Amino acid sequence: MAETPEVDGRTAASSRARVAGFVRMLQADPARTWQETLLSGDVRPRGLTIVGTVVRGRVISLVLRDATGVLHLVTIHDNIAMGCPIASVFTRDVGTYWRDDAAGDARMDEHVGALEAAMHSIDSFFDDTPADYRVLVRGNANFAHVALSVMSALERAVDQARAEGAVLRGARFVERHPLGDPSDLYPELGGTTLVAELSEDLGAGIRATRDALVPLALGVANKKPLMSITDGVRRRLHAFVPRGTVGSGLPAAVRAGEHDVVVWVSLRGLGRRAVPAIEMVDLVEMLARVLAERAERPAILFDGLSFQCGDLPDTDMAGFPIARHVQLETLLAEIAADRIAAVAPACTTYTAVGLALWESFQLARVVDAYLVHDGTTQHKIGWMRPDLPGVVHGPRQRNVGQGFIWHPVDSGTPAVYVPRDCVVDHKPDTTSVPHANYGYSLVAGTGLEEFLGAFVDVIGHDDANRELYERFYSA
Repeated sequence: MAETPEVDGRTAASSRARVAGFVRMLQADPARTWQETLLSGDVRPRGLTIVGTVVRGRVISLVLRDATGVLHLVTIHDNIAMGCPIASVFTRDVGTYWRDDAAGDARMDEHVGALEAAMHSIDSFFDDTPADYRVLVRGNANFAHVALSVMSALERAVDQARAEGAVLRGARFVERHPLGDPSDLYPELGGTTLVAELSEDLGAGIRATRDALVPLALGVANKKPLMSITDGVRRRLHAFVPRGTVGSGLPAAVRAGEHDVVVWVSLRGLGRRAVPAIEMVDLVEMLARVLAERAERPAILFDGLSFQCGDLPDTDMAGFPIARHVQLETLLAEIAADRIAAVAPACTTYTAVGLALWESFQLARVVDAYLVHDGTTQHKIGWMRPDLPGVVHGPRQRNVGQGFIWHPVDSGTPAVYVPRDCVVDHKPDTTSVPHANYGYSLVAGTGLEEFLGAFVDVIGHDDANRELYERFYSA
C-alpha cells in the first residue's frame, strides 16, 4: 500500500502543472494522436510515473503518481467516434484541475465523481511500479464506426510499432467486435486479453489494473484530419478469413461467370432510410435494361444485411430481428431477379443477402461498380473499393447540393448522389433532421433513366465518378 504524504501547496501545484503540461504535449503533434505519442515514448511525464488504469464501465482513467506520492487520474472519453480524447485530470485533494470542454460531458463528470468517492481504495491498490502499455481495442455494433475510428488508429499504431521495433499487447472489453477477436484481424497484437481478466474489482463498479490501457481511436475530437480508411485497412479486410471458416463460394461463382460488367446493388427492407419495395424493384429493372443495352454479359449482385461476428437470427437490428431483414431482402432479390429475367434475360443476378461481413469484403473485389443506399451499405463497398464508379441514393436532405457523398478514404473520388430532382422525401426537407433517417421515393422517369445510363457509360473510365458528377452537378 502506498501512502500519500503531506505536501505543501507549492509542490502540489508544481505537480499539477507537470501533469497538465504532459497532457498538452501528448496532444501537440498535429501528425499523431495523443495515443501514438504516448506509446512512442517521445513525450515522457517528467517527475511522474504511469502506474496503471482504473476502469468504470467502459470509461478508463490512466493513473499517474507524482514524486510526492499523489495520484493524478487522467480520464479518457469512451466514445470512439470522438477518438477517445482526454477529457479531464483530477486529484483527491483539489478535484478536477484540467478539463477539455470539447471532450468532457456529464457522463465523464459522473465517472470522475465515482472515482473520487473511491480514491482510498484506488490509492491502496497502486504502488510505484511503472505500468506496461496495452492498447485497448474498442468495438461497436456499427462496423463503419469501428473501421473508420478504431481500425484506422490501429493501423497507424501497428506501423509505428513496426518502425520502432516495439511489441504491441492488446486488451478488449466484452462488446461487439464486428469481425471477432481483434487479434485475428491484427495478429501483431499477439492476442487480446479481456479487461476483466487484467483487472481487480475495487467495488462500486470500479476495477483497477497495473497495466496502462491506451484506447486507440481517431475521431472528431482527436485528430479528425487523420481519420481515413487507408490502403492498409483495405488490404487487411480484403484478405481476412476467420479461422476455421468456409465461405459461400459466391465470389468464385461471380468470377466464373466471366461477365462484361458486374454492378453491386444494395437492398434494404426494414431500415429507416429506405425506398419502398416496389420502387426498389423498378429501379433494379431499369438498371438491368440499361446494362443489357450496353453489355453482352452483364450481372447484378444483390447485397443486403451482412452478419457480423456474434449476430444471431434474433439479434435486434433497427427494431426487428435480423432474420426478418434477411427474409424480406431475400424476397426482394427474388422478385427483382424474376423481373430482370423477363425484361433483360442477358443480365445474370446473384444474391449476397445474409452473408458474413468478411465475405462481403471478398465480394467487393469482383464487382465493377455499385448502386446503393446512403449509409453503411455504401461504406462496405465504397470504402473498400474507392476506385469503383459508385452511385448513392438517399433522402434529398442527405444531398444538399454537394453531389458527392462523404468520402473519408485516402484515395479515389467520392460516389455521386442520384440527382435531387429524382428523389421525393417522405418528410419535409428541413434542417431539423440532421441525419435524414426517413424513407424516400425515387422518381422512375426519363431523368433517372438518363442518369443510370450515364453511370453505366462511365464504368471503366478513369475517374468515372468525377465524370458523372461534372455532367449532372457541375452547373
